[in-house]
Amino acid sequence: MGSSTFSGPIRSGTVRDGTATSGVNVGRAVLSQSYTIPFAQMLSAGSAFVIGNLPAGSKILEVTTEVTVALTTATNLAIQLGITGTVAKFFASFNTGATIGKTARATVDAAQVTLATDNVGAADVPLLLTATAATGNAAAGSVVVTVNYVQRNADGS
Repeated sequence: MGSSTFSGPIRSGTVRDGTATSGVNVGRAVLSQSYTIPFAQMLSAGSAFVIGNLPAGSKILEVTTEVTVALTTATNLAIQLGITGTVAKFFASFNTGATIGKTARATVDAAQVTLATDNVGAADVPLLLTATAATGNAAAGSVVVTVNYVQRNADGS
């Protein structure tokens, strides 16, 4: 499978000029970045690490988490997403649970900091994930965190 790299917001459609009522049909692509948290990073003391970088002006649409290998020893993994100095800037703490499956959408949505996720800022943002295991360090397990986002135009629209 090949891959391509694009610079700037990706837009798709055939009519980009005019107004919404005149038939403009250009939209932006939803992009995603995923990170798999290995059990060695699931510590009861918590650990923070950069999982990717979001382009300037991006709007975070959603975050999903999925336990792909059941956690042992730890009863859940508390997740926060933010930046250095503000570890919960985009998502306050929410728990994944220990069994295989996706974290409930309502659980993740309740932790979202809407004003911060609407626009990540004027510069590219290293996305910091803090993962804290409950009841002890995980002896096994794997959790995948996926951030879905859209890039804005240079004018912020």
